[in-house]
Amino acid sequence: MKKISILIITCFSLLLTISCSKDDEGSSSSSFNPPNWIIGTWLDKNEPEWSQIGGFKFTSDNIIDLNADGQEILNYDQSFAIGLKSGTMKIDETITNEVYQIIINTSGITTLNYTFNKGSSNSIIYELNATQNVELTKQ
Repeated sequence: MKKISILIITCFSLLLTISCSKDDEGSSSSSFNPPNWIIGTWLDKNEPEWSQIGGFKFTSDNIIDLNADGQEILNYDQSFAIGLKSGTMKIDETITNEVYQIIINTSGITTLNYTFNKGSSNSIIYELNATQNVELTKQ
């Protein structure tokens, strides 16, 4: 019995040591990787001012939601950092030469879906919902 207890304690200690090991050193701190063609600030300037949705600023590793005046509303990387680190949030990206799609899933409860299609050299099409697209102009 004593040998079995020692074996169980040794296995538990080994398991605990492995599960508490350092995080991967090479992993990125961001979960956002916008493609080069979308990097920049994009605002809704085609609608009357009262109905503009605002826009987005894309950097090489982040997305920032903007109001109609171009002021920051939500910094996605900062706002989602805790959820991503704790594992309660997952981000999936689809990146092509024409489409950038982000799906953010929070513990299976809420799913946010953002789809951007490449338009002209100075515009992208943001799929706001199933029936409405918004053209955003590069600033």
